[in-house]
Amino acid sequence: IKKKSIDILEIANSVVSSSKQVSDIMKDIYKSSHIINSAVSEIASGTQENAESIQEQTNMTTAIQESI
Repeated sequence: IKKKSIDILEIANSVVSSSKQVSDIMKDIYKSSHIINSAVSEIASGTQENAESIQEQTNMTTAIQESI
């Protein structure tokens, strides 16, 4: 019975240790996902600005061609 109790405690300690490792990994994934989300948001913002600039250039080109 004593041996089984020791085995159960060792298994419990192993589960606790593994759970902490999983928790740490999940925290890292969470942080990484926020970094990725921020980067994608910046890319989207830059893409929107580029599209607006292209539209403005197109409008100016059209106005120049119409005035010629």
